[in-house]
Amino acid sequence: ESTDSLLYIKVKVTDDGHTTADPDDAKDTTVVVTIRMVDVNDPPTVADTTFTIPENLGNDKFVGEVVGRDPDSLNQHGFEHLEYFIDPTNSVANAAFKIVDPTKGNITVKNSTKLDYETVPGHKFEFDVLVRNCEYDATKTTYTANCLEDVVSHVTVELTDEGEPPIIIPICEGDECP
Repeated sequence: ESTDSLLYIKVKVTDDGHTTADPDDAKDTTVVVTIRMVDVNDPPTVADTTFTIPENLGNDKFVGEVVGRDPDSLNQHGFEHLEYFIDPTNSVANAAFKIVDPTKGNITVKNSTKLDYETVPGHKFEFDVLVRNCEYDATKTTYTANCLEDVVSHVTVELTDEGEPPIIIPICEGDECP
């Protein structure tokens, strides 16, 4: 990527002189055409990823990071700011996980009680992390409305089974016990 640049092309136009009987009457002219190339916001790239964590990992514990790469990261236009969020339509994933800082793709545990190996179907969560690429206005320190379509990272969080303490069930109660 580069900053805006100009391209100059010299164009020469010549007629064939057929307007008169004399071929030496051919006319030509030369002009310079200027083309201004403007850098535009290019979409980021992001890979699908899988994380493995123990069941019941504590609240606010780190799960993994979704990493987006922005081809505009070296330009001067403010296109290089990415924003991450869990697909809001996935209520199961949003109940279990969160992204605290939208400028980073760090996924953490929101509610550890949702991470029970024995009750989670397939012992894993599958959801999308959406990566949004918006132009950043450094003078106002805000994002503009100039955003590209969200790029999707398909995330799988696999749970490992952890040994739980045994549950003691009394075989008698009260006066029935010796």
